[in-house]
Amino acid sequence: DEMILGGSATMDIFGILASRLCVRSFIRFSLMTGASLCINFGVTALLYELLGIVEELAFATALVTVFLINFVLMRIYIFPSSARNCKSQFVMFLASTIWFRGGEYIGFVLLHSFINIHYIVAMTLILPISFFGKYLYYRMVVFSRSTERNKEDNETSHRSRRMQTAEVVGSEG
Repeated sequence: DEMILGGSATMDIFGILASRLCVRSFIRFSLMTGASLCINFGVTALLYELLGIVEELAFATALVTVFLINFVLMRIYIFPSSARNCKSQFVMFLASTIWFRGGEYIGFVLLHSFINIHYIVAMTLILPISFFGKYLYYRMVVFSRSTERNKEDNETSHRSRRMQTAEVVGSEG
């Protein structure tokens, strides 16, 4: 299901973007991102407006809720062929979430505070780049097929080719 160009194990970005499975997971990732925004607003408003929880705690609770929902959705629905251990995947997802959010903030501060770009323009530049970066990183690293499984697939195909070659050579003699 992954596009491998030139027979090498390294994946080409354009090959990934063109694959049908990638398009499906990209659409799902996009929908999840939109749903996350709605859930974030909804949980924050629910906790603050109906339960009287202070805004800061309500928003923090919404962020944690969305983080957990996103992890489960990515593991089960968006990138279901993932073969990595759930615990290590969760740690990678947590670390990458912190890294991406930090990068978004640093990028925003650089554009807005140091280069004096209007804050809306800065957000408009940073967030789409981060969105595509997250999608590719989650697909290729956090929720990728395991490298052991790729090695096994390559070894099986090499053995199969050797056997076919041996059969052809044996039938000619």
